[in-house]
Amino acid sequence: MKLTKWMAAAALFLSFGVAGCTDDITDEVSQLTRNTDEVSVAYNKDATARISVRVPGAWSASVACKDAAGQETAAWLRLDPAEGVGNGKDYQWITAIADRNLGGKREAVITIVGATRGDAVEVKVTQDDGTFTVKNPALSGELKSNVVSNALLAVEYDKAKGGEPVEMTFTFDGDSRGLAIKDYTGTIEGEGSGKIELPITGTPSDIGVVKLNMKVTIEGKTIFDDVISLNVQSENFIFSMDFGKMLWGGDFMANKKGVTPNPAGGTADKSYMGTEPATTECTVGTDGTNDCFKTMTETYRNNRDLVNWSGERVYEHPGYIKLGTGSGNGWIQTPKMDKLSSAPQTVVVSFDISLYDKSDDLIVFSAEGAGSVEGGGNISLPTFSGWANAKWTTCTFVVNGATSATSFKWASTKTDGKGRFVLDNISVMSSAVKERTEPLEKVDAERILYTSGANSIEVEWPGVADATGYEVALVPQENPSFVNKAVVPAAEGVDDVFSHEFTDLQPGFYIFEIVALYEPNPEFDSEKVSVLLGTEGFLAGPLKTPEATASATSYAVTISWETVSGASGYKAVLKEAGAVVKEQSVDADALSCTFGELTPDRDYAVAVQALYESKPEYNSEFTADIAVHTPALLTRPVVHLYDGFEVTHNMAIVEWDIDAAQQSDTKTSLQLLEGSKLIYNFSKWGLPSAKYKFPRFVFGGLKANTTYTARIQRISADASKFGDSEWGEYTFTTTAKEDHSDCLFHADFNEHWWGGNGAAIAFGMYPKTEKDDLTGDLTQLAYTSGTPVKNMPNPNSGCGAVPADYHRLFLSQWDASKLPTATEDYMLRSYLTAGILKFGSTENNGYMPIPYMTSLTGPTTVVLTFKSSPYCEPNTSTGDLEVGNAVLDGREGVWVRLKEADGAKIVKADGVAVAAENATDVLVKHKLPAEYGANSKKCFEFTDHEVVIEGVTAKTLIQIYTKLYKATAEYDKYNTPGDRAWIDDVIVRKQ
Repeated sequence: MKLTKWMAAAALFLSFGVAGCTDDITDEVSQLTRNTDEVSVAYNKDATARISVRVPGAWSASVACKDAAGQETAAWLRLDPAEGVGNGKDYQWITAIADRNLGGKREAVITIVGATRGDAVEVKVTQDDGTFTVKNPALSGELKSNVVSNALLAVEYDKAKGGEPVEMTFTFDGDSRGLAIKDYTGTIEGEGSGKIELPITGTPSDIGVVKLNMKVTIEGKTIFDDVISLNVQSENFIFSMDFGKMLWGGDFMANKKGVTPNPAGGTADKSYMGTEPATTECTVGTDGTNDCFKTMTETYRNNRDLVNWSGERVYEHPGYIKLGTGSGNGWIQTPKMDKLSSAPQTVVVSFDISLYDKSDDLIVFSAEGAGSVEGGGNISLPTFSGWANAKWTTCTFVVNGATSATSFKWASTKTDGKGRFVLDNISVMSSAVKERTEPLEKVDAERILYTSGANSIEVEWPGVADATGYEVALVPQENPSFVNKAVVPAAEGVDDVFSHEFTDLQPGFYIFEIVALYEPNPEFDSEKVSVLLGTEGFLAGPLKTPEATASATSYAVTISWETVSGASGYKAVLKEAGAVVKEQSVDADALSCTFGELTPDRDYAVAVQALYESKPEYNSEFTADIAVHTPALLTRPVVHLYDGFEVTHNMAIVEWDIDAAQQSDTKTSLQLLEGSKLIYNFSKWGLPSAKYKFPRFVFGGLKANTTYTARIQRISADASKFGDSEWGEYTFTTTAKEDHSDCLFHADFNEHWWGGNGAAIAFGMYPKTEKDDLTGDLTQLAYTSGTPVKNMPNPNSGCGAVPADYHRLFLSQWDASKLPTATEDYMLRSYLTAGILKFGSTENNGYMPIPYMTSLTGPTTVVLTFKSSPYCEPNTSTGDLEVGNAVLDGREGVWVRLKEADGAKIVKADGVAVAAENATDVLVKHKLPAEYGANSKKCFEFTDHEVVIEGVTAKTLIQIYTKLYKATAEYDKYNTPGDRAWIDDVIVRKQ
């Protein structure tokens, strides 16, 4: 039995009644005063607190005490002194001395009375909780099969008074697997905190769970009576993590809802520590927490057993983690394997993994710090659509050369949402120890490299499998009796490469000797390998010719080579038609050089030689010429205006044709110039894509009647095959701003040019922050690319630093005072994109009013015309516009209603008379992509509508909206979440 304890400090203050120090006191009080009205004392016996008083004349103090329940009780606090006489100037100290508190926090009140004036003051005294507590038993140490146990069973206690009798009894429930633990009878020796540790003895015979019945009795009271599970692990066990303490969030892999501590049903933020109860249901797709490493706190990570882990974009889910987001890849890395030694060994790592819904990335598993993954760590996993089809895949990798410096990392690479994955059940086991029957392989002499100085030689060599270290020696050729020896441990290798520097040498030749060591049995050390080396200026013959390779891009050729021992530098040459046209010399640390400013689609050759500065005659031979060809450029894009959109006074959609046989473009650079002035310059934006395959882009923020040049450059996806294209150009002129004074209302949304244009399937731009100052030149904001269906945030709250500026610029036709209210009565969930308006969201419908036409002086017949389309997104993988659409919302149509009729009625809709019962609310239908042949048109198409309304007055409020079919038979009919649609060219004229 091992007993350790910590004593609570019993800080006794010696009280001497009156404290006489008056040198600095110049004032005098006329009544009783004290320095505080509240003090606290510790729970232990004779804990103290001091209170100062100043009083003219006699004073006395008394105490009234309460227990933890707030009931009056016998005095547990005494005062020293309890009375005295003051002169009104000097401080006098009262020491409050407490008895030992055996229960909860309690309070007392000290009342101090001045005899001269009869005035009184009170001081509240709080004593800390002194309840004796005992934690549940816990196992420390490890239990491994066939290994003598070093485990202890510990019972921690706090706030003992000392002298408590303790009894512990044990019985095994079933097979003990060779383990034993003795009953204990003893006494807690002193006051305070501590723990009782009992050794678990024996050698476990097998892996598995051993059930141990344990009963703990203290002072005759049963504190614990339950079964403890002792987990006997494999003797090869090194590390495991099952993320069992991850509890929150939706369960992707089971396709079930989960729970969250966030009462709103959302993700837990950094204010949650991981101990809060989770009672609120959350959706399948809800993350349990924000990023476990970048957002959540250290306390949270401690509570989730993530101490010494690292990562980014890692999110809690019940029993596992999700890595990555829709806009960034994720990674996680274990702590170092401190159960390993510094000697390299082979371990086996297994884990369960799955891609995220619709992800398709290659996941990379790697050994960091030391070791290498056998066969590489690339993981290709099954893709799937819909969490009902998700399945775990168990992966097992062999890692060679692992040491105590090794940790393991999992990472994705894609940042477009396709790199998300989930991870669980990590296990690291040492491989079975192999009995050697023959010596280690010797170090490869051909791969021994060295660098010489005037008085030093640094040697580098490749590692040998299973070696525990290397014995190296440097022997002067002229004096072999003087040997400079060293041992380099295996743990000092970096990526299985080792080095050692010999210093303070005399100039000359040396013999380097190396032996790979096998510590368990020196009989199996490798053969000795010897190599002749020399300090600077001493070389045994010409340098070795470098081993070189070459690569080319359209405008450059790079030659790379392996290090040549003893070289002071290298010289590379570039040849065209056999003649040297360029050459470069680099120092010994450089292992490549690049020749630039070359011509695409041309044949070149390169070669390199190693240089020996002090004796040029020892320079190596040039390598044989390495033939290279600079790739041709991608064909120049043919730029023109997209014929499905007419240029306006401030916006144009450009399109460009490419040679798709060369490559499917994935990145494009775009520029817009006004004369020679560069207005926009967007470099290597990610467009087009498999889903949005048409190369189209919206340029906006333009000036009326102005000529612009759009420039497009194709960016090569593989520089070894093609270079970036030359710029294609097209010049166009914007129109004059149209006059709509003949309309009662006109909104073509062309003033708004941020986001994409979903109907035209054209990419666009939008401000990076979406909270910019919108009072200046909008073309000077920092922009990022938007997909064709990118819309700006809710216009009710608005974009930009001041939402009113957004309303003024892009929603000026509407009542600015009503826009921020975001109600169904006015405008709600109507999102602006580039030149069109999107109605609704994934789970809600949208509303857009036509503001009161205050120019009307009496009932008037008006004609409302507008365009509508279902909200469509192409097929995610093929880009098809008709089959397998990623989204096809609002299929039935849109509605026109008289939100405030004031006697008006709808009499005709799309040429059809409207029945009286529908005179204030009518549906107008639009065509679906398959009905008008979207694939052949290479766009989504609007349907034109005309609605005739009689009796419209200045108090009539017309509203266009979509209906929400969720949770109805109609919703099931269309099988689509929410009810989104596109709207454009809303115009009202008198008939």
